[in-house]
Amino acid sequence: MSEKLDNFTNGLRDKLNDINARLSSVGGSIKPASKETQAAIESKLYEVKVTLETNPIEHPEI
Repeated sequence: MSEKLDNFTNGLRDKLNDINARLSSVGGSIKPASKETQAAIESKLYEVKVTLETNPIEHPEI
């Protein structure tokens, strides 16, 4: 019985270690993606700002 329990816990530990490694890998790829997204948003915001400064929108009088 003890051998079965040891085998089960060892297998479970291995599976948990694999899951942990995969989650760490995914977390590592998410952080750079969010930084890239932030940079893309800031770049687009700058483009819009420059466009508005050079071509202001005229609002009709109400």
